[in-house]
Amino acid sequence: MIVANGINSGLFMVVPNRTGNEGTVTFYGSSFISDPYGRVLVQAPRDEEAVLVADLDLDQRRDWLELFPFLLTRRPDSYAALTAPVDADRPYGAGHQGTAVVK
Repeated sequence: MIVANGINSGLFMVVPNRTGNEGTVTFYGSSFISDPYGRVLVQAPRDEEAVLVADLDLDQRRDWLELFPFLLTRRPDSYAALTAPVDADRPYGAGHQGTAVVK
């Protein structure tokens, strides 16, 4: 999913994660760095600490966004409803009624 977000945004993703256990929680490590095309450039092992280093070709971002101009198709004018306060009488929006399960 993180790699997909990088592809969608045309970004390099630097994804750190812990390794080991803390109480009942096990951290799986596998930190990584990916490029805007979704290729994982370097990845840490699951079970040991590591320092990751990768050469980033920053022109890849420009090339990716020229190939797939996702940011040009954004519609910020349509986002207003997402940031508006919830109407307590219609919490699910116009045309959606509460049910016995969801009120």
